[in-house]
Formats: sequence, C-alpha cells, structure tokens
Amino acid sequence: MIVPTTRLLVWVALVCVPFAVLQATVPGTGSLALAAMAALALLAVFDAWRSGRGIAGIAVKSADLVRMQKGCDGLFPLEFHNPQGVSRTLRAGVVFPAPLGAMDEELDAVIPAKSEVSRLNLRCHPSERGNYTVRLCVLEALSPLGFWARRVRHALHSEVRVYPNLMDDRRRVAALFLNRGRYGLHTQRQAGKGRDFEKVREYVAGDSMEDIHWKASAKRGRPVTKVFQVERTQEVIVALDASRLGMVRGADGKTAFERFVATALILALATRQQGDNIGLVAFSDRLLRFLPPRNGKSHFQVIRDMLYALEPSPVAPDFHEIATTIRLRLRKRALLVFLTSLADPGTAEAFMQSVPPLCRQHLLVVNMIRPPSANPLFADGAPVSSTGEIYDKLGGHLLWRELEGLKEQLQRKGVTFSLFDHERLAADVVSQYLTLKARQIL
Repeated sequence: MIVPTTRLLVWVALVCVPFAVLQATVPGTGSLALAAMAALALLAVFDAWRSGRGIAGIAVKSADLVRMQKGCDGLFPLEFHNPQGVSRTLRAGVVFPAPLGAMDEELDAVIPAKSEVSRLNLRCHPSERGNYTVRLCVLEALSPLGFWARRVRHALHSEVRVYPNLMDDRRRVAALFLNRGRYGLHTQRQAGKGRDFEKVREYVAGDSMEDIHWKASAKRGRPVTKVFQVERTQEVIVALDASRLGMVRGADGKTAFERFVATALILALATRQQGDNIGLVAFSDRLLRFLPPRNGKSHFQVIRDMLYALEPSPVAPDFHEIATTIRLRLRKRALLVFLTSLADPGTAEAFMQSVPPLCRQHLLVVNMIRPPSANPLFADGAPVSSTGEIYDKLGGHLLWRELEGLKEQLQRKGVTFSLFDHERLAADVVSQYLTLKARQIL
C-alpha cells in the first residue's frame, strides 16, 4: 500500500496553484504551466516507483509467548530481519488489544547497515489480566524524495499473558518470605507428637498405654512403643468460586474473584516454602479447573497459568458437584480452603447441605470477604446524620447477625468460617494457614 505524504501535498500546492493562477491571468503561459505540472507529476511517479526499495526484503517477527504483569510496565519485543544488510529507517506500528495499554503503538526503527537482525521493544502497561493475541504489525518507509509512504502489513502470531500483580499482597506477608525461621520471623515450636508413624522402640516406664504396639509386643514377647513424627508434608486445596458471587467489586475497583486469584497464588508460595502440597479447584455452576496437590516451582507456574485468564460468570455456584468431585478425587485428608461468599441465604443453605460428607474426611475452612456494610450497630461510634443512614446501619447490623448465625451453624458441622477485609484477604488467609499448621489440626 502506498499513500501520499504531507511533503507531496505541499509541493503540489506550491507548484500547481501558482502556475494555474499564472495561466489564467497571463496569456501565453499555458505551456509553461503544463510543463511544470508534468515535471512534478513525473517526479512523483518516479519517486513512487522507487519507494518499494526502502522496505523490500524486511521481515518482522515477534516472540511466540510474552509474559506481562497487570499494572506494571511490560515490553513487547519485535525482530526485524534484514538479509540485504542495507541501512533502513522505518516506522513500525503494532495493533495491540486495548487492555494491554500500549504506550508505544508506533516507533521509529533505524536498522543499521550490515545488521541482519535488529530488535525493538514496544512498551505496554496492561490494565487487565488475561490472555491476548497480537496479530498485526505495519511497517512504513518513506520514498527517496519523501513524496510517498510505502506500508506493508506483516502477520504476527504472538500470545501475551498478563498475570495478576502480587506485589501489594506479598508486601503484607513479607515476614513469611524472610528466611529467619520456620514460620516467618521467629521459629515456633511444633505442639504435640504428630500423627505419622515413624518406628517402634523398647517400652520405657511412663509411656502411655495407647502408644503401645500390641501386635509387635506379642511377637517379641516384650512391650514396645510406637513413635510418631510431626507431619511435614500436608495437603492443601484452594477452592475458588468463579460464579456471580465473585463479581462484586471492592472500594479499590477489584472484584472479589480478583482477590481470590491473588490469595490462591500467595498461599501457593507459602505452602511451597513450608514444604506442603497445594492443589486447586475452580468452579461456578460446574467444575472449571482441577489440579491435584503437588509442590515445587514448576507446580506454582502451572497454578498461575490455570488462573491468570479465568473470569467469573453470572451463574449460581453448584457446591454439590464440587463436593462430589473433591470426595472422588482426593483420598488423603487435606485442608480445604474455600474462597467464596455466603451472604446470600440460598447460597449459604446449599453450601451447608453439601459440606457434611467433606467434613468427615477433610478439614474445611471457608473465607469470605466482609461486606462493607456488615458491621454491628454502633461499632464505629460515628454519629448518624440522616434517617437514611440509620436504615443503612440497621441493614448492615442484620446482615452481620445473619453471618454470625451462619458461622455458628458451620462451626457445629466442623467448618471454620471467617470474614476478612477486602485488602487483607491474602495476608489473613496465609496467617490462618500457618496457625492451623502450627496447631497440627490437619
């Protein structure tokens, strides 16, 4: 594709307009005016014919996979292949999806002589996590006289993955990632004797009767005692609710599901440091993702790749199907961390009907983001300025009482229910996990 430049339009105005006026006002100057215009036309045609040489042979490639982080500056790399080794001056433009927040949609690229491959980075500032595809790059080169711009389209096949930004949440749990002890800044003593059988030893006066290994004692003809060790590797499953309950936005503009994803990733980092295995379940009205518990850096990357493009949908959650899936696929006792919202009475009732079979085998913890209005009456001590504010506070108090009643009902079923602030969800969930691990409840 070839398009005229501003320079050509200026020259047409400088040559054609004066000579047209001259021909109209001075008799006998028509031949001179036509000659001048014809000369400019021939020059423009010749320049257009040579315009293709400035861009001929140039190929553009991009990386197959580019990783970026939401809310952080990222670079999108381009490679210019110049097999002729001739110096070129080009303008490159890439068509980015709007959520990538392109800061450099067009850049001037100078390809030096004797350089077969040149690289150029275009800056982006993604505003939304997810998976995006960049498919088109346009190169533009000026003709020798600058009258024309030759444009060539190049197809790209580049996948851009925008991951959640975990910096704020990691700052809140920074002590956990300091290597100064087993749990954060200070070492904590492991309470209890553990549940994992390690070995048997000779009976010593004072040993508990329940620790005597009766079968081994009968075979040996003397009493022997069982020795247990503290469990070092435990199973943790994070269940993320990707239904309509996760579409509620907080004061910072982030949805509840956005917080769930960040919390799951932060918890995965914490379990990796503690040596535990972590798995993942994401659900809405059906099972969306399931990942068995494992450990390691590569496993964290698998979790991140499973979650970065997942979005909530406007459907009701199906807790019965998720409970059935967990029962069938998890044989070993595990800590189940549900990240959901039970503010809706119908949803809370469906959850309570589905969890009893899970409670018989696993340890259940339900974490919910506290609704902004769910506070006991007169808790903040702030004066009331209008009648409408009185009704708002009464409604918030009733919601708080319903959630407290739900907490008591779940506690009777063996389920721990907690309300956490929107901004501190990840830090509070990690603290909860470490407390349960230290108490050896699992």
